[in-house]
Amino acid sequence: MAGTNEFVPFGTGPGANVLTAAGWAALGARLSGFAGGVASSAQCNTAWRQSTSVAAMVAAFIASRNYDALDNGDQAGLLANFNAALSAKIAESAPLPPALALWHYGEAQGNASAFTANVTPDIAGYVAGYAYSIKMAATAVGGGTAGNLDNRGLRPVVRADGTPIRAGDWIAGQVVLFLDDGSNLQLAGVLTSNQPASSTASFTMPGAGTWTVPAGVTAIKRIRVWAAGGAGGGAALGAGNGGSGGGSGAYAEAINVPCTPGSTVAYTVGAAGTGTSGDGNAGGTSSWGGLVSAPGGQGGKYAANGIATPSGAGGSQASGGNVLSRPGNAGGTGFIAAGGSALSGVGAPAFGGSQVGPNTGTNGSNGAYPGGGGAGGGGGAGNASNGGPGADGLIIIEY
Repeated sequence: MAGTNEFVPFGTGPGANVLTAAGWAALGARLSGFAGGVASSAQCNTAWRQSTSVAAMVAAFIASRNYDALDNGDQAGLLANFNAALSAKIAESAPLPPALALWHYGEAQGNASAFTANVTPDIAGYVAGYAYSIKMAATAVGGGTAGNLDNRGLRPVVRADGTPIRAGDWIAGQVVLFLDDGSNLQLAGVLTSNQPASSTASFTMPGAGTWTVPAGVTAIKRIRVWAAGGAGGGAALGAGNGGSGGGSGAYAEAINVPCTPGSTVAYTVGAAGTGTSGDGNAGGTSSWGGLVSAPGGQGGKYAANGIATPSGAGGSQASGGNVLSRPGNAGGTGFIAAGGSALSGVGAPAFGGSQVGPNTGTNGSNGAYPGGGGAGGGGGAGNASNGGPGADGLIIIEY
């Protein structure tokens, strides 16, 4: 927005009573000045027009750089504004790096619902991709909000998700960043105190279900998925028998997953592999929508005559995690201790968990929750033993 210019030229109208340029150049009084007597009005008018035209031109330059040129006798103020305008012109003429050419700064005036600001560098119009750092004059009151930058017209102001500004999204005196999306000025971030609290939901019950996206939630910040662990293998009667351990479930993690308020997401929590007196059963797959899937761990092997091999394999490679997708860990195989007693294979740890076992002369230990593999059964002199069950899967989301 241009500054105020109160300097106007004299004698510039059509047919003005002034000398021609040649006549003025040849006038002897132009060098010596008018002496006593009557001066020609055309001669005086020419002198006044030339001086006022230059003054008006300088004042117009000052005003064009958004500074005032006031005819109030304040020579120091006029000089300061001229120097500022000149500096702005020099800075404007210097080529800016492409990134800086998109960035503008200004100080807002008016209320929070409809503010104005002169920005530097100047803009000829609103352009998608431009960034504006604006020092706000008033605290946001919420509801319909618009800004008028460089007098280019009102531009709607919205949150980054397109929703209306809320009361307290900025405070008076705060420098706020707005990004032009082609139609609106998007507020980049809000005050921490005005952000909704993060919520967490845990899904622990094995089986399938659905989750309804709450109102106002447009992205799930974090999804963590553990598959279920496989059970350990059982062991036959005899101190020298040891079943192998079950494998743990795979794990996947994703962040910033878009969602639609009111929509439903299907999920499955894998069930633990059950332990028996024979081979252990595999754990179930856990999944979130069609995005993340983590396969369950495999069961350990039954020991009929010595140490069972192989151990239960970990769940195969998980998919869909944009932060982490990893397979499960394999269970352990047992060994014969001093004296001939067998120790069973350990149950494998899932991501972030711990292993269980080994066991001797007892049923295998339960897998560590979530997703751990069960330990193999340790055969005893007087009894057979079952493999330990794996642990159920788990899904945790933050939104």
